Amino acid sequence: MEREDDGGYRLNATVQDSWQLHWWLLSQSGALAVRAPQALREKLLAALETGLATHRERCPAAW
Repeated sequence: MEREDDGGYRLNATVQDSWQLHWWLLSQSGALAVRAPQALREKLLAALETGLATHRERCPAAW
C-alpha cells in the first residue's frame, strides 16, 4: 500500500475476477476507486450508472 499525494492510498493486488469481487467493489464504491484494469473499471461504472438511473427514474421528486 502506498500513500498518494492527495492523502489517499493506492493498493495493488492480484485477485480473481469473480462476481464476489464485483459485488465487494460495488459495496465499497463510496470509499474507493478502481483504476485498472480498464475493463473492470468500465463494468463497475456501468453498474453504478444503471443503479443511479433506476433510482432517478423511480423517485424523480427526490432529486
